[in-house]
Amino acid sequence: MKKYKAILLVMLLALQANNIISLAATDKSQWKIEASHANDSAKNIIDGDVTTYWHSPITDPKTLPPFEITITFPEEETFSGIEYVPRTTGGSDSGIVMGYNIYLAESDTGEFSLVESGSLPQNKDTKTIHFDSNIKAKKLKFEVTEGLNGYGVIAELDILSPAITNQTKTISEYSQYKAKTVLKVLDKKGFVAKSDSEWNETLAAQNVFDGKSGYVNSIWHYKPYDPMPIVLNIDFNSVVKLAAFKFYPRPKDLSGHWLEYNMYGSLDGESFEPIIKNGTFEADFNDKMVRFPGDKSYKVRYVKFEILKGYNGHVSCGELDFYQFQTDVDEYLQSNVEEYELKIASNTLKITKGNEVKNKEMDVSPFIAESSTLIPLRGLLEEMGAEFTWDGTKDLITVKKGDKTMAFQVENNLVYIGDIRYTLTVAPRISNGRTFIPLRFISEHLGYNVAWDGKTQTITITKPL
Repeated sequence: MKKYKAILLVMLLALQANNIISLAATDKSQWKIEASHANDSAKNIIDGDVTTYWHSPITDPKTLPPFEITITFPEEETFSGIEYVPRTTGGSDSGIVMGYNIYLAESDTGEFSLVESGSLPQNKDTKTIHFDSNIKAKKLKFEVTEGLNGYGVIAELDILSPAITNQTKTISEYSQYKAKTVLKVLDKKGFVAKSDSEWNETLAAQNVFDGKSGYVNSIWHYKPYDPMPIVLNIDFNSVVKLAAFKFYPRPKDLSGHWLEYNMYGSLDGESFEPIIKNGTFEADFNDKMVRFPGDKSYKVRYVKFEILKGYNGHVSCGELDFYQFQTDVDEYLQSNVEEYELKIASNTLKITKGNEVKNKEMDVSPFIAESSTLIPLRGLLEEMGAEFTWDGTKDLITVKKGDKTMAFQVENNLVYIGDIRYTLTVAPRISNGRTFIPLRFISEHLGYNVAWDGKTQTITITKPL
């Protein structure tokens, strides 16, 4: 008997090590629990009995989410996620948690930090929410942000034991990690999808980018009887850094759902490197979010999917989304920004273009008049790439950049951009032999964002390169 118990233990550890299972904690007798609504029934969440439950108030008018459940552990706990059990008794599905936030605190009085948020399927199955690492915490707050029919119902809430293969992080470390791996969906405008295997024009590959994942006939479907693998080619029309993608199955019919696939990336469309080999999907109607192994991002312009096996022998796809890490987006914006910094009563213009930073000394400094900042005609506009002319006989100033031309006149509040007339809050003027024009108006009409810091008297003008 001992031998079989040892074998069973080894098997359980092996399963956990491969993240196939995570064992939920069992001793909840010393936990303290509070609910933001319906406190009296909150203890049912940790009583180990799935037939009892906490229910948000049933009142008229009804109390709507968010609802908060706060658990304080007797000692600091290390765990790898949350287990949520919906109500199992009765015929009603109302209150099934469909949206959540998870907050953790390091001490009884410590500040809560958001560590996870997401959505859950609308069914009565037990749900497990896995963290990307083990986390140490003294308090847990589970916030129901969306519940079926506007209610919240929880039969049991538990924590998952530490996963053997996970690192253990503090809440601060985990929050920093999550901030670096936050995903941002790419705008699909301009993306091109092609395949040599399309059933007909209405079921073309480009349908994966039409934003209609829930439409039955707005899908890509391969040409029946074409041999596997079926290839789907993607051109992003520019170089991007990908960190994940989401596959939307064909709605209402699993036929063609991808079961096995490979994914490759390329910068030139000729030489492809593997991103995912032997990827698999379960055959159901849930959207499939796939983060690349090791939270790695890939610089590509082209992506190629090889679908090796599809449900019922077919290949189809309702929609595809692609994602970048927010840090990659921020890094790109930082290295591709055009920024100018001016200070009132200072002649120095700080110029940032991508990774190049320099200072330029102007003849005169900007100043404030009638609550508006005026800048010298020369200096900033030249760096922005604008051209300007000065007609001293009529005191006319013409500023041109691209296809936009602005016509100003000294001491005149009217300005023309093409045939459209605008009224300025403060007119251009001449001071100490120099011509000054209103900064915000001209910058914003040239496509720049203008920010004012009153404390430091600093103006910052920015625009992507």
